[in-house]
Amino acid sequence: MERPAAEPTFLRSVRARARIAVRLVVPILAAVAAVVALPASHASTARAAGAGLTIHATDFVFQTNGDTISTGPVHVQFFNDSKDYDHEVFIFPADQSKLDEFLAAKRAGKEVSEADYLTGIAGHVEDVPAGQSIAFDATLPAGTYVLACFVSSSIGGQDMVHYDLGMHSGIVAGASVAPTPTAVAAAPTAAPAQVVKAPNAGAGPEQRGTEWTWLLALGALGALVVAVAVGGIGRARAR
Repeated sequence: MERPAAEPTFLRSVRARARIAVRLVVPILAAVAAVVALPASHASTARAAGAGLTIHATDFVFQTNGDTISTGPVHVQFFNDSKDYDHEVFIFPADQSKLDEFLAAKRAGKEVSEADYLTGIAGHVEDVPAGQSIAFDATLPAGTYVLACFVSSSIGGQDMVHYDLGMHSGIVAGASVAPTPTAVAAAPTAAPAQVVKAPNAGAGPEQRGTEWTWLLALGALGALVVAVAVGGIGRARAR
């Protein structure tokens, strides 16, 4: 009985290289597919988070990253850069019939609620300690809004409402382009002594760039593995 002919050496080499190529290329392609999906998911997260508004509170002014903003959902990051006083911010439409009445009650030291006097409050955060920050979400239909701090503090032996010291400014919702950095009032801003991290609003340009770098690197590696395998097959056949 004749023994089957031995498999040529070049064929064994081809089979071995093919097995190695498959083991390397399959996980690489899976990783590439996962990376490709990342930018789209982060983009959806960014859209869901809406526009961004950053407010820095000092003694006694607000500074923002722009005086206009697009309408709709707004993610607000509020930083109390003061070293001595609590601050807060209320965002509400500029047209308020009871604002003066509310301020009169605050000046008299009465315990009153903003919601009982102000209409259409879009968002707010109260009594943020000095050197800390907090984030919240608001929804702004088109219009002009006021940013105001109604905290009362003892200053020079007298109770003062921060609003009366100049701690109020305006912002317009309805901009068709992204706002440019504009200071509401010219005043130095101290870095927060302690910052409470706001929720992540999505991937920024740096993060998306990193994802695409990995995509290109993995694609190049996959191409290199395939080229090595094909080159080995060619050399084996040439023998």
